[in-house]
Formats: sequence, C-alpha cells, structure tokens
Amino acid sequence: MTKNNTTANPWMLIVCAMFLVGCGPPDTLPLSDYDKVRVSVYAYDPSDKEHFLGETLGASSCGSMAHGWANSKGFSRSARWGYVCCTHEADSKCYRKIR
Repeated sequence: MTKNNTTANPWMLIVCAMFLVGCGPPDTLPLSDYDKVRVSVYAYDPSDKEHFLGETLGASSCGSMAHGWANSKGFSRSARWGYVCCTHEADSKCYRKIR
C-alpha cells in the first residue's frame, strides 16, 4: 500500500503565485506605447469577411482607419463589424493584437 502525498510542492506554489500577482506576460506592450508602434489594420464586415486596410502608426490611427473604412461601406453604425490592430514586432506583422 502506498501513501498518497497530498501536500503541495512549495516551488509549485511559488510559480503559481507569480502568475497571479498580475505582472502579465513579459511581452505585454505598455499602454504608453500603443500609439508609438507600427500596426497592420484588419477590418471585418458584417459577414465576418476579413479586409486588410493597410499599415499605420499606433492604435488611434488604426481605429481611425477602420472607422473610416466602415463609414465608406455604409455600416459604421452597425454593431456587426469589427477591426484588429496587429503590432509589427519581432519580425512579425501580427506579433500581438492590441485592439
């Protein structure tokens, strides 16, 4: 008969606690950099079809491009469209989605 060890390994508790502290992953982009980073802009029409709108600098400009596109298509007031801003980092044109 074997004894069941129900005590947690202290190192495992430390590792789990590190993730709960709220530090975030090491590659989290600070909010202060959102308008300093180059981004690709993708928009999604009401049928969820993806449209590449181009590249720009920052999340604010990305939003402006997407809203301009939606307005030109006549569905800017509809809740059935969306957009994504992907950062250009680490040799990728969609390293992280910031919107």
